[in-house]
Amino acid sequence: GAVLGTMLATYNPADPSLFTATDAPPTNAMGLLGASIADPLHRALGWAGYGIPAALIVWGIRLILHRGQERILSRLVLTPIAVAVGAVFAAGHIPFDNWVHGYGLGGMFGDNLYLSVVLSTPLPPSLAFLVSTLFLGILWVLLSAASLGVNAREAGHISWFLMYGVVTTFQGITGLIGATVS
Repeated sequence: GAVLGTMLATYNPADPSLFTATDAPPTNAMGLLGASIADPLHRALGWAGYGIPAALIVWGIRLILHRGQERILSRLVLTPIAVAVGAVFAAGHIPFDNWVHGYGLGGMFGDNLYLSVVLSTPLPPSLAFLVSTLFLGILWVLLSAASLGVNAREAGHISWFLMYGVVTTFQGITGLIGATVS
């Protein structure tokens, strides 16, 4: 997982690969092999490609800690679906100003499927974009949690942690505002 994550993190579209012919040496940390794997993965899935090494790392940690290893086969099957939904969800977002690729954040797969999802929604286009993106975001979170082996107890701990963070942040902001006003 860490090796694949490094390949993606050091991805450079100018590196030599299946889609780019150049005499320049690859800048990818994993060399020519890393550039050759990262380029098609990034083109196809965009940012969602990071879901693959993330799943491998999470399941590696789970196996080392003996937490949920009995669920690995039934849950790992969901990983490709979660990554695909993640690509479609990412395609619904506007790329950054420094995004140099001819495709969006969800890669070519995400861009094409997102357009199909939005056009198949029987809503006005502006509302279809919002509803589709919201639905895909919720679906992506649920599928990702399921594919990573999260059970009800772990989901409760994660929810408590997130809620505690929101409350703590809110208290900190109100404290700063109160200190500034006084």
